[in-house]
Amino acid sequence: MGGKRFFAAGLFLFVLGLPFAARATAATIFVDQRNPACVDSGAGAGQRATPYCTINAAAQIAVPGEIVQVATGTYKETVVPRNSGTPAARIVYRAAPGAAVTLQGSSHGFDIEGLQWISVRGFTITGTSSNGILVRDSAHVRIRHNRVAFSGLPADGAIAAGIRIDDSTDSLIADNTTHHNTDGGIYLVNGSTRNKVLRNTTFSNARGYVRAAPGIDVRSPGNVIGDNIAHDNEDSGIQLYNGANDNVVYDNLTYDNGDHGIDCLNSTGAVIVGNSVYGNTTAGINLEGATGTTASRGGRLANNISVDNGSHNSVGTHGDIRVDANSTPGTAIDRDLVWLSGSGTLIVWGNTSYTSLGTFTAATRQETHGLQADPQWSDPSARDFHLTAGSPAIDSADSSAPSEPPFDIEGTARVDDPGTVNSGAGPRTYDDRGAFEFHASA
Repeated sequence: MGGKRFFAAGLFLFVLGLPFAARATAATIFVDQRNPACVDSGAGAGQRATPYCTINAAAQIAVPGEIVQVATGTYKETVVPRNSGTPAARIVYRAAPGAAVTLQGSSHGFDIEGLQWISVRGFTITGTSSNGILVRDSAHVRIRHNRVAFSGLPADGAIAAGIRIDDSTDSLIADNTTHHNTDGGIYLVNGSTRNKVLRNTTFSNARGYVRAAPGIDVRSPGNVIGDNIAHDNEDSGIQLYNGANDNVVYDNLTYDNGDHGIDCLNSTGAVIVGNSVYGNTTAGINLEGATGTTASRGGRLANNISVDNGSHNSVGTHGDIRVDANSTPGTAIDRDLVWLSGSGTLIVWGNTSYTSLGTFTAATRQETHGLQADPQWSDPSARDFHLTAGSPAIDSADSSAPSEPPFDIEGTARVDDPGTVNSGAGPRTYDDRGAFEFHASA
């Protein structure tokens, strides 16, 4: 990780006491640019009565265990934290309770480099010239409940991601909304591993001049991508790209994206479980790769619902599920529900396209517990993908599938529907396929 600069930037200073000995620490450092008594220097700066005027001034002195709390306002600055927290005492940057805090028009909203145990929570970041939130060469960072939009410009050389995690590990990107950025909404790159990307919503990200901006773009191995919603992005909803090996993708909802719902390109060992994928322009769940390489081999698909993807009008790939000839070795798919409301290609395996699940299973011995059936979603035309009573997806998943969670995309626990005969497998024979668990009305 870039020489582990986070150690020098944070823990080394802690040992020497360079920033810490200069003042008594406080539980909360206050920032409020609209307060006429605000100051960015002096002995009283950062107190409730005399808050800092800028977030970045507070970021230069915050130490483990302190909270930088920011009052309502539009702050035209890039926040560059100086110090690391510790495992027992994070440094937290947050909007004040009920506050609307916007970081606007600078190069980044937050630029976190070489640090550990930092949290960023509750900010709106918009109109930055580069990535809205940039985390690089860092670890144990939490990016939560932020809204990041309109990063970069739709021109070659000027694009930017909403949230970029670069050469960083063991971090959490959760409960954020990223939209209308000119590159991926959330982007993991350069060896970023053991990170969790959970419960984010990402939509309408687009370069504008070429189809290339996905909702979530993972280019590093060993991460978990779960419970996210990705829709109406210029490229795929979620993509694992060129060496993003051994990633887990579970309980996501992806729909109406300009390429695939979930795309795995030249990335081996993907686990893709319990997702709902609908109406994407090309193949809904796609595993592919270059000839003469390991491509996207060794993938495992289970318990997904994939419907009306890659229609016959698509100029790209077709089918609700597609595994190209370079990626079939070691790949196993089962317990998925696929459906086309019209005619067309249902599944592509190797170089063969299939219009019926029965024919596919007979030829490949894959999807022996798969279903070709209408999932009976509540209202797909209104993009409501909850299951309704009688859905064949209810109580029919395999709870022993790799990384099958005990809850759904909304955090709802798996439950046995009394109106459905269990046909699932594993320790719970009543998990539902797809991202949503059905709960009968009381």
